Amino acid sequence: MKTHEEIEGLKEKWLASPTWNIEETKGFEKYKLELLLFRMKPENLERALAFEDQPYSALTARQPCISQRTTADGYNRSNNIGWKTVPIFQFHKFINRRWQTDKRYYTAEVIQDLFGTWILRLSWGGLHSKKGSWQEKAMSSYEEALLSLTEVDKRRQRRGYCSMKRS
Repeated sequence: MKTHEEIEGLKEKWLASPTWNIEETKGFEKYKLELLLFRMKPENLERALAFEDQPYSALTARQPCISQRTTADGYNRSNNIGWKTVPIFQFHKFINRRWQTDKRYYTAEVIQDLFGTWILRLSWGGLHSKKGSWQEKAMSSYEEALLSLTEVDKRRQRRGYCSMKRS
């Protein structure tokens, strides 16, 4: 059982160099949730992003994976189950766009879901009515999401929508 002072000391050590996942520190397994919540606080995420050496290393998660290997007789085997570290929540890449006519609006957002998958979220409706809808499309990469966003922009402009600034 760790004391409160030991946990706070670990947090201070992480704040000095936020390049590792504090919740995976050996000996602090019982406090994993508390340490994860500490790392994911907005002010701590900003500190991790601002850290010069490895700006996104604190924004990682462990994801299960199955590695493939080929046996001597040429068969592919997929019985090696393990974990890989993947980056998540690249907030600096999120994009919001809005288009409007005199009666209608259309929005598009490039965001990530909780698993790090890039999503193109579209929503549309009437400015003076409550009617509208939305759609989310999972993209295979950030670049594909950007390409889809440029296609949406061209289509909106062809249909007479004006681009609006999003706050």
